[in-house]
Amino acid sequence: MELRLRVKVQPRAKKRGVDWTAPCECRVRVTAPPVEGRANKEVLAALAEDLGLPVARFSLRLGEKSNHKVVALAVAESELPALYRKRPDLAKGVRP
Repeated sequence: MELRLRVKVQPRAKKRGVDWTAPCECRVRVTAPPVEGRANKEVLAALAEDLGLPVARFSLRLGEKSNHKVVALAVAESELPALYRKRPDLAKGVRP
């Protein structure tokens, strides 16, 4: 199963972090500049750290050169309850 997350990226931030703003939407602050894909890699790493999942499960679907991105998260259906307990807002944005 694949969850899609809408992400607004703030490159060159002082501190790295993830702020969940709505169901399946977040703002990600990264310290890397938007050069040679460094910010994109840090976005995936920040999301993986925030959700407690391996970075290999995340992939950039849209917005490689934009501040607005769509990130896909590969997750098994059996893992969804634990993920929803950690981030309840994710469950609100998922449609069966």
